[in-house]
Amino acid sequence: LAGILSSRAVQRHVPVTGGRGPAWHRQPIGRFPGCNYLVNSLPTVNSLERLVDITFEEKDREFQAEVRAWLDEAWPQPLRDKQSKSALGKLSKEDRVAWQQRLAEKGWAARNWPAQYGGAGFTPTQNYIFDLESARVGAPGVVPFGITMVAPVIMKFGTEEQKERFLPDILATNVWWCQGYSEPGSGSDLASLSTRAEDKGDHYLVNGVKTWTTMAQYADWIFCLVRT
Repeated sequence: LAGILSSRAVQRHVPVTGGRGPAWHRQPIGRFPGCNYLVNSLPTVNSLERLVDITFEEKDREFQAEVRAWLDEAWPQPLRDKQSKSALGKLSKEDRVAWQQRLAEKGWAARNWPAQYGGAGFTPTQNYIFDLESARVGAPGVVPFGITMVAPVIMKFGTEEQKERFLPDILATNVWWCQGYSEPGSGSDLASLSTRAEDKGDHYLVNGVKTWTTMAQYADWIFCLVRT
């Protein structure tokens, strides 16, 4: 049950029409011994269609056709067969790198990046369409550690020198990153991590142990959570 514990009557949300479109008000529907829940009734499909236009615009349909045609060429049948025959759907590092470099050449590798750093600049609808078409042919997403995880941190907190050094190579998958989060005594509870970084002036000296480091065997660089 999802709801809000309350001493008041159980309530539900009922859509009503107001001057600016659909509004919502609460209507009591009963009481339960000891406690009550606020229950949210879901709109029907028909009411959703009245609230939101869920059809693609012409420009979105054109984008969908472009994505579909590109995937049919860029994600070739041999790689599809190789992935489908793998017990866990795994590809080699070389396969992954080649795929991400094709995405980068098209300008579609970094969908979460600002355009100033080479991001795709997709709208939410385009993101959805790209995911939809990728799933249709079984094309993999990008390995998240570089493009999705460390790059935004470098954009936000890195120096200009660091941005110039790291971001182009991350975008082009010239380097492979992995994450250093978990430790032998620190799994999901990252507040208990013990790896430390000692400030040595022009660099940090890191001491500790990291584990469960996904794809570390392929990585050139690692980003870590540490104590300072």
